[in-house]
Amino acid sequence: MINILKQIVNHTCQDFHLLEGGTLILYIGEVISSKPFRTAYRLWIDCSWRLQNYEKLLIGSLNDSELILDTIQIIVGKKIKKVDVNSFGDLSIEFEGPYHLKTFSYSTQDDIWELRRADGYRFGISSELKQYEKFEQPDELF
Repeated sequence: MINILKQIVNHTCQDFHLLEGGTLILYIGEVISSKPFRTAYRLWIDCSWRLQNYEKLLIGSLNDSELILDTIQIIVGKKIKKVDVNSFGDLSIEFEGPYHLKTFSYSTQDDIWELRRADGYRFGISSELKQYEKFEQPDELF
C-alpha cells in the first residue's frame, strides 16, 4: 500500500476542491489539461481530516467552508515530502512548509480515501479497511 502512495512523493499539490460534507480532493503532480482541470494524480479524502503544522491545528474537515477554503491554500504549490498510512488506513501527508494533512476514519460504512491516476487506475481503502485496486475510464469530474 505504501509503495503505491509513494508515487505522489516529490509531486506538488496543484489545487484542491472541497465538496459538501468536507470531502477534500487534492490535485497532485503534473497538470495534464486545464479544461477540465486534470493532474497526474487526484487524492479523494472522504473521511475526516485536519491540516496542521508543528505548532497547532490550522483547520479540519468540519470547519466552516470559508475558513477551509482560505486556509488550505497554503499547501497549493507545496511538494509532498512524505506519505504514511497506519493500520486503520489513516493517511499522514507531509508537505513542504512544514504542513501535515492527517486523515482519520470515523465510520465503518464509508470509504476512507482513494488515489486516482490520470490513466484510470484507482487505489483506495474501503470502509472495511480493505485495499482495492481497479481501472475505470478516467472521469472528467473534479
